[in-house]
Amino acid sequence: MFKPRKIESAEVTSAFLDKVSSMARQKIDEQRYGSPLKNVAYYADLAKGVNKPSRGIDLLLTSLKRLPFVKFDLLVRNGREFLIGKTKGLVGDLAVCRVDDEKKRIPFLEVPGGYLIALPVSIFFGGSKDGIHLLPCGFLEVEQRHFHHYALGSNHPLDRAGKWCWDEYSTITSNLTTTMNIPGYFNVMSFFARTYGDHRLMIDIVYGSSTYEEHHWHPRDPIDMDEVQQYI
Repeated sequence: MFKPRKIESAEVTSAFLDKVSSMARQKIDEQRYGSPLKNVAYYADLAKGVNKPSRGIDLLLTSLKRLPFVKFDLLVRNGREFLIGKTKGLVGDLAVCRVDDEKKRIPFLEVPGGYLIALPVSIFFGGSKDGIHLLPCGFLEVEQRHFHHYALGSNHPLDRAGKWCWDEYSTITSNLTTTMNIPGYFNVMSFFARTYGDHRLMIDIVYGSSTYEEHHWHPRDPIDMDEVQQYI
């Protein structure tokens, strides 16, 4: 007998929704002081909050719940606010590989717990999107978080200054920032987490004699990191 597969949608906390509503109100306030704002009706609808009937909140919830995420929440760290999204596991979709002498790809890192994507609220109000954090769950302390993103240091992962190579994601993320399209931003970042581009064919070079300046990579080899050993 056929049994339909249950689709589990993401949990969206009230703190997350309240913050987005607050951000929409801030966008409207900024417009009153000369900042141009498109689609004012959308922001006005979001600004009503979760306790009033709102098409904006309904659309936000529907869009978020359709994404391949487990949970969306608000996190505050040292006075900085982050919109947090935890993806589902990326095993199979994502694997960091090195290339052996016979040009065979050997996976040495996967992210079975998915990624924790932290969007600083400030990026929607003129802050740098380099403040975004892409954290492999269960593996938060690693410096080389992704082929196109690292954050050095021994301090708290969210306190580090991250470096990014946005490449083809630069324009779309800038547009999503300008329009404060939060579901769209998390969706794009989930694709980013799966993106390695041509690096899959260059890993023997990247981990060999290449330098950071040539490949936008910190020269420390993730295979040598103690934190990575459990994934090898």
